[in-house]
Amino acid sequence: MSKTHPGSYSGNPAFTYTLYIPSSPSSVTTLFPLAVLIHGLSRKTEAMLNDYKDFSQQNQCALFVPYFPGQYSYHKMISESDPSFRFDRLLLHMLDEMKRVHKQVDISKFLLHGYSAGGRFVHRFAYLNASRILGLSIGAPGEITLIGK
Repeated sequence: MSKTHPGSYSGNPAFTYTLYIPSSPSSVTTLFPLAVLIHGLSRKTEAMLNDYKDFSQQNQCALFVPYFPGQYSYHKMISESDPSFRFDRLLLHMLDEMKRVHKQVDISKFLLHGYSAGGRFVHRFAYLNASRILGLSIGAPGEITLIGK
């Protein structure tokens, strides 16, 4: 049976996530690959999660959908005005915390999809953390993200 698990980041509970684990056809414990879905400025994480549940089930991969609240509108730019706070690092910390509870999810390398502002985040995340990416998908980013921007 598939399961949805809500969670929040211990460093700042305003940053939350939903983890979706598909039902497994096997009784053997499976290490699920992961697809991370990054929302746009509309922050429609529930709709995004629902749109990808069939993909999750067909490909036997877990879905991780972080929520970056409205006062943090610069996730598309990787950092706020304080350069020591970076959204790419925040995402990796959130994944590490989730993994401590959900050991059946492989976070070593993952698929990454972003839409709109989330697409811009994915561009930047890939530049900064290419070794963590299995594949990426970007929808309607608004503009191309060039290295150094």
